[in-house]
Amino acid sequence: MYESTPLELEPFERRKNRIQHRVNQMLFGNDFDYDTVFEQLTARFAPLALDDVHVRFFKILELEQTQDAELAAVFAFAKTKAYDGQFWPLCPEIELTHAYFALYELEELCGLLRISGNDILQRLSSQSLGIYFNCTSAKLSYRLSDFLRMSRLNLANKVISHAREAIVITDPSGVIIRVNESFTRITGYSAEEAIGQTPRVLKSGVQSDSFYQELWQQLLDKGYWFGEFVNKTKSGKIYNQRGSISAIHNDEGELKYFAAMMEDVTELKRSEATLNRLSYFDALTGLPNRVKLKRDYSEYLATESGTPAEVAVLVIDLDDFKHVNDAMGHGFGDELLKAVAERIRDVVDTTGTVYRFGGDEFVVLTKYHPNRTLELVENLIERMKAQYEVRFSPILISCCIGIAISGRDGDTLDQLMSRADLAMYSAKEGGHSRFAFCSDELHQSAFNNLYIRGELKSALASEQMRLVYQPKRCIAAESVVGCEALVRWQHPLEGDISPVQFIPIAERSGMIVEIDYWVLHAAIKQLACWRNNGLQVVPVAINVSLPTFAHDGFVEDLQSLLQRYDVPGEMIELEITERVALRQVRSASAVMHNIIALGIKISMDDFGTGYSSLSYLNQLPISTLKIDRAFVSDIEQDPLKQGITGAIVAMAKAMKLKTVAEGVETEAEFNYLAQLGCDQLQGYYYAKPLSAQAFVEWLAEDTLAV
Repeated sequence: MYESTPLELEPFERRKNRIQHRVNQMLFGNDFDYDTVFEQLTARFAPLALDDVHVRFFKILELEQTQDAELAAVFAFAKTKAYDGQFWPLCPEIELTHAYFALYELEELCGLLRISGNDILQRLSSQSLGIYFNCTSAKLSYRLSDFLRMSRLNLANKVISHAREAIVITDPSGVIIRVNESFTRITGYSAEEAIGQTPRVLKSGVQSDSFYQELWQQLLDKGYWFGEFVNKTKSGKIYNQRGSISAIHNDEGELKYFAAMMEDVTELKRSEATLNRLSYFDALTGLPNRVKLKRDYSEYLATESGTPAEVAVLVIDLDDFKHVNDAMGHGFGDELLKAVAERIRDVVDTTGTVYRFGGDEFVVLTKYHPNRTLELVENLIERMKAQYEVRFSPILISCCIGIAISGRDGDTLDQLMSRADLAMYSAKEGGHSRFAFCSDELHQSAFNNLYIRGELKSALASEQMRLVYQPKRCIAAESVVGCEALVRWQHPLEGDISPVQFIPIAERSGMIVEIDYWVLHAAIKQLACWRNNGLQVVPVAINVSLPTFAHDGFVEDLQSLLQRYDVPGEMIELEITERVALRQVRSASAVMHNIIALGIKISMDDFGTGYSSLSYLNQLPISTLKIDRAFVSDIEQDPLKQGITGAIVAMAKAMKLKTVAEGVETEAEFNYLAQLGCDQLQGYYYAKPLSAQAFVEWLAEDTLAV
């Protein structure tokens, strides 16, 4: 393409040669600056403008943003040309006013060299300028590629040297040829000690030969491997290592190196183990927890035949554990729970798995067998009753157990836990150290309770509740001295729902406070109505539960109701149980005195069924003891009931307290109680509970009769 002409040392040639010398110094000297090389070269070639040769170097970014149509067209053409190692002027199929050379960096287009001037294309062809700029393009491309290649090598070297992971490079036979500082830090082997060895120097013996055979086979087949090693340091310490190994080939596909990048994950594995333990095991007892229970249940069901096995779910709940915490403190309670967990684990042994479900509740999973499961339950009940030694103090505690069996009582763990829980509570109703199997009756009862609990929420708002009044009679005077307000529930679909059924549910659900306040309001309002109508009235007794009695502002609420309806406190009597009074005798006594200050009297309901302590009776400002129906029914035939009731009446007289016998239904019961000296009676023998209207009518008739 170029015509060779003899070089004549004319001023242009000298200038051109001098510029080329300075360009070479810049490109291959120590001051090479990769980032500004295009700008520097443009400046170096500036003197050629004296000879109407204008040189400009363009970077890719400039080319992408250029508004010069010719320059843009040449750039587009250059991008289509594959690198072939030649640097001839670019010749797109358009008419050019400038000459262009492509510039490359590692065989990728990185810019253009443009030469401008009058008749520049002709001059490039007829003078040595073509070869001159051809060489310039080639030298610049080589230098840029070399610099980038060395930069990448330096970067790779720095990455290898300073990587947090251990890096090992071996030859194809596995001989180590390079390691980094992290390798030395992790393994204890210096580079001098490791180079020339094979990675077998780190072998711990924990992993089998087949593990390494599979590793090498995958490396050869796929060119990489990822996983974990258990290796050994120079000092003999075992550590966990995770990472990858890659096979490195040259351009011809020949295997040249193996490169491994590994990180020490020993602490991570410990943390994972700790996290796993926290996730699946109870921190206090060390037993598996409810999360582990859910994971294990499916394994218990699995059989070789594929037919699910029968699994027994045992829910174990300690009897009166709350009293231990209250009396001895939570620290003592925790120590007891650990001892209980150990004992349960010893009893169950290999027949099942013990879990701590929460609080003082444990669960056992075991394969069900009619005799062996029953034997296990009985052993647990008996062993639990044996004395414990906690902080050098002997202590006794028992448990109740509920049992549900998969396939019979449910299929899912949630179903079985729910059924076993029902059975456990059923066992507790019979006392301590008892067990019960789940039954359809228990499940139906639980369903009914859930239904009633839901219906209770709307019962008060929709006026389904009403009050009835049962008269109390003074035995000696044969006259009415008061009545008790009793709540009744008339359900729109179910009809009358007994208080025996819904009151315990209200107490467990916390709705009893709302019911108590409704009764207080309705009873005081009814009293006000009777008084305003000029009717004869007697004091009304109202039952108050423990949550209501302990409710903040209870006394103030009572006072507010009395003032609102202008009812004297003397017309109200509050009935509380022994459990209410004994919650905290001192604080209960203070509340009672505040109530009495309103003129209200207080009676002790169901006396004899709880603690019946003379010491607390002496501290509390009560005026009446109500003898529970359990001691009244058929009293004339039962010497034990006669003795208990007689003692209560005698004690009340000694303490100047009145007595009321509840649930008197027969003349024989009435006569015996009158003979004992009981003050008042209440029951169907005298009068059944009456509606408000029926009560005032009955009261008027009874007064006339007297």
